Amino acid sequence: MKKVLLSAILVISVLFSNAQCDIKNGSTVSAGAPVVNGNGSTTYTFTLIFDLQNNNGNKYIDLNLWLPTQYPLSLTTGTMFPPTCAQLATSLTNLSINNNINAPAQPTLLTTYNSMICTPAIIPQTAGIIISKQYNPANDGYDRFTLQNVKVTIPASAPSPIVYFFLWSSQAQSQNSASCSFGPIILMPTGGALPISLTSFLVGRTGSSISLNWKMETGSSISSFEVERSFDNVSYKTIGSVAGNGISTTSSTQSYSYIDNSNNSKSVSFYRLKIVKQGGEIAYSDIKTVKGFGGKADFVLFPNPSFGNARITISDISEPTSVQLLDNSGRIIKSLLLNNSNTTEINGLQKGGYFVRITGTTTGVTTVKKLTVIN
Repeated sequence: MKKVLLSAILVISVLFSNAQCDIKNGSTVSAGAPVVNGNGSTTYTFTLIFDLQNNNGNKYIDLNLWLPTQYPLSLTTGTMFPPTCAQLATSLTNLSINNNINAPAQPTLLTTYNSMICTPAIIPQTAGIIISKQYNPANDGYDRFTLQNVKVTIPASAPSPIVYFFLWSSQAQSQNSASCSFGPIILMPTGGALPISLTSFLVGRTGSSISLNWKMETGSSISSFEVERSFDNVSYKTIGSVAGNGISTTSSTQSYSYIDNSNNSKSVSFYRLKIVKQGGEIAYSDIKTVKGFGGKADFVLFPNPSFGNARITISDISEPTSVQLLDNSGRIIKSLLLNNSNTTEINGLQKGGYFVRITGTTTGVTTVKKLTVIN
């Protein structure tokens, strides 16, 4: 058995391995606080990362999710059959990946579930998801897959927010058999969703000091905020705490702040808030990035090269920032202004070379990077 890494908001449990068909490790990364929907259900958004043994048997990869009470008991590690139509009808969501490619090509998400024809049809989740693959990055025989913006909605009637995954791959063009499989894989939020409203969260650097400022509706009844910092976006450490508003029934907005005077890192740093509600319930804020000490505002393009979709994450959004996409001739194709958010996406790009330019509207500092689209 292989142990997997702990995540910011979700945890993948132990994964079992199969001869010539193995998952070495996996992790999930929080992409924001849980969202309580109008019908009482809760939506979690996360990034899923897993390392799968590189062999010709993994042409197609499927991930199916169920509540524990609905997980089909026949779906276990090593089973040679994919889920049936009846089993998929009870699933929360499904993802289907076309991995029938060779380096340096990238996998794509399938918009249809090809292992069988079901009524009603099984429609895999694709909206907003960015998928990428690193070929044998550690030179150990495993390829790393990353899926960003995976969403799971838990019904309000569910006794707990735990989700079971079944992950399987196939070498058959019709996906009618499971060449290898793993399951159940357990995803479990570390804290319940909170009916809270974090109206803004800004992080910026001034010299060696990092200023964090956020606002919340005071009716949220917050006990405290724990400020967490990371230098790799995987391992987070609590560096301070700010008292909340306690039990409140007002609907006004409360402002909070914290200053980190101990960050002289020259690389990008990551910050988030662990929000503790009265009664002990926990949620997390979005993750914010800040530039390194002595560095200028920077940003990350992922994936790059891209297959038409890419995410821009700015490492310091302490000021309103202009984001522009330019073609090779310098013509501006897209332009937008970021204020409270440090992340945006570019979708539907045609094959070719582009430039992404960010400019602080107050300081005028500009950074440009090249984006290559290869589809």
